[in-house]
Amino acid sequence: MDLNRALKIKVWLLTILHLLVDGLCAYTVFNRLYLTESNISIIVTFVGYNTLAFLLQPLFGYWFDKIEKEKITLTISLICILIGAIFSLPKYISLFLIGVGNSVFHVIGGKYSIKVSSNKLTYLGLFVSLGACGLALGTYLYQKITLIIFTILTIILGVFCHLIKDEKTIQKDVPPLKLKGKKDILLLILILVAVMIRAIIGKVTAPLFEASILDLIIIALFASLGKALGGIVADLIGIKKTIFVTLTLSLIGYFFFRNYIVVYLLATLLFNTTMPLTLFLSNRLLKHYEGFSFGLLASVLFIGYLLGELYIYLNFSYTPILCVSIVATIYIILYVKKKVAKEL
Repeated sequence: MDLNRALKIKVWLLTILHLLVDGLCAYTVFNRLYLTESNISIIVTFVGYNTLAFLLQPLFGYWFDKIEKEKITLTISLICILIGAIFSLPKYISLFLIGVGNSVFHVIGGKYSIKVSSNKLTYLGLFVSLGACGLALGTYLYQKITLIIFTILTIILGVFCHLIKDEKTIQKDVPPLKLKGKKDILLLILILVAVMIRAIIGKVTAPLFEASILDLIIIALFASLGKALGGIVADLIGIKKTIFVTLTLSLIGYFFFRNYIVVYLLATLLFNTTMPLTLFLSNRLLKHYEGFSFGLLASVLFIGYLLGELYIYLNFSYTPILCVSIVATIYIILYVKKKVAKEL
């Protein structure tokens, strides 16, 4: 099999595994580790898991960029997740295994998707797309059969991923991680702000209609489709047109029609198209550090989620945060693209 083709097949498998991994972790957290009457225990579990799963990603990414052992590391991460999800281990051992396993899986999957993408965005959007869908399925489909099916599929796809041959490259020292002056640091900070904004809006933009469990799963599916669509559309018409069209339409949908499920779903899909765009721009700034780039952006999602929770708790108006966030995101992505990316 052609090595480039093999790599593309692996990214497709990793995309499905992304759904399964996030589903297994969500199932374990919400349907086993959260089963306690102690609010303190729930808070510790929530903060502990998300710290391991998100905030450790930049560290793991930097390390794996140096050692370049993606295949074996990916397999180990899946084993950790399966052990933590399947077996009735002490609570915090399970938490540690699924948290670290999830973090490592995302970094390695991100590295593979960036390697196969070259100057295109389609495969960046593909890998990141199904995570939200997996989280919803693992959270709301809490029957035991969900765990069994996800476990079997993870084992099968994990074996296939391990058997697919990676492209062998001449081992060379990765150059030191270094941004070119204050301008590049500012550009990277702006990208992180755009990613954080996406997480905030994802939290505060709740539907105004009464959503059933099926509705919530469908909403997550449309968020997933939006991430995949973002890369495809950007490859066809460019980042500039993509960001103007998708975010402007999502602003209209969220602003006027949040109580209509069909329009809300479309607005959710359109807003999530920014995911592969920010990842592409970040990787342009952090060349040779695909894992660190992916992990850095993933880490701020948790911070954005917490800020969204705080915004809701303080009962601030919804309209200003929506308008400012979308306008700011459009400006940031266009500004950073102008500075670091070639026209696609």
